[in-house]
Amino acid sequence: VSITLVALILFTVKYFPLKINQTTKIVNLKILDYIPSNSEFSLISSLKDYEINNFIKENLNKQDKQKMDLLMKSTFSYLGFDIREKLEKIYDGEFYLSINKSKENKKDILLIFKIKEKKGINDLLNIKDKLEESNGILKINRDGKLAFLSHITKTSDNYIICSSDKELI
Repeated sequence: VSITLVALILFTVKYFPLKINQTTKIVNLKILDYIPSNSEFSLISSLKDYEINNFIKENLNKQDKQKMDLLMKSTFSYLGFDIREKLEKIYDGEFYLSINKSKENKKDILLIFKIKEKKGINDLLNIKDKLEESNGILKINRDGKLAFLSHITKTSDNYIICSSDKELI
């Protein structure tokens, strides 16, 4: 997990230099309502899919686009996502990732992002009949597949919260 996240972060920092967007302030995002106060590492973004796509078109050559696509697909697969349609049809502009230390002294991931209306958990996981519900939090069971994220829920305001540890949700 650490290697994948470090590679993703290094790739992102190299190709997506930090810019301050004057129109969208992080402090005004609704996603902040779901973020725990303590984490070892946090990454938050309010970039919309068209902003990301425009940056990619303007700044990456074909080979770099292919590398980024492979890295994203690999990361999604490792986390347990099986996205059936293009990400831009699901993602709605708010994203949060944190790494937390668990009670067993291992690293856990908390991932929160906003999805578009009428989209749900099955649009991300494609395992409709293999979810076990417990207090609104679904346990992810993927036979024969790697799935680092083991628990997921959808809020009433279209946020997906998933984690490798149920307690983080």
